[in-house]
Order: sequence, then structure tokens, then C-alpha cells
Amino acid sequence: MVIILNDKEFELPKRTPKIAKLFDDFNATFGEGDVKVHNNAMKVLEATIGREGIKDVFGTADSEQISVVESAIAVKEIDDVYMVPLTEYMMRKEAAEMDRPAFTAANELLRNVANLSELK
Repeated sequence: MVIILNDKEFELPKRTPKIAKLFDDFNATFGEGDVKVHNNAMKVLEATIGREGIKDVFGTADSEQISVVESAIAVKEIDDVYMVPLTEYMMRKEAAEMDRPAFTAANELLRNVANLSELK
């Protein structure tokens, strides 16, 4: 998977349990203070794009010089890229369920009811 951050392209590693745990820890810190959010964001960034990638994106690898908001946004963008295949799968699954005969019949019934109300 590829992500572009600050006009730089990065190949993301597989979302292994180790990487997923870092995202879980990051998401769990919201509401516990900016410092915790930032520290966990930096852990995710280091595991996904590396220290050199952090330097390329933020101009420095020193976490004290990187904005809390910018680090959190970068992690959310990376998470979004990781979740694309799952989101696409869920949409295909929902579309297939909506294409079942029962849904087709229900949609036809609703169209017929709408046509009846137009006749009044």
C-alpha cells in the first residue's frame, strides 16, 4: 500500500498485529491529553514510514518540533489507506445483500405504493 504525505510517497508495511496494536493505542489516547496522542502518533509514524519518512514529511524527526495536530492527522491518513480494502469489501458485501430477491421485491412494492399515491 502506498500513501503520499507532504508530496512524498511511502510504501506502507503490512498491517500486522504489531502495527494494528499501535493504531489501537493511538486511538485509545484521544481524550487523555495531547501529549499522549502525540507520543502514540509518533510511534505509529516511526513504525509505518520510519524516522527518515518522518523527517521528509515534517522537516525534522524530533518529535518535540512536530505539531501534535499534524502528527495525529498523518496517522489518521495512514489509517484510512490501510482501511480501504476493508471498506471496499464491506461496500461490495452490502451491495450484494441489497441485490437479493427480497430487497428487489421490497423496492418494487415501494415503487408501486408511490405510483398509487400519485393516482390520487
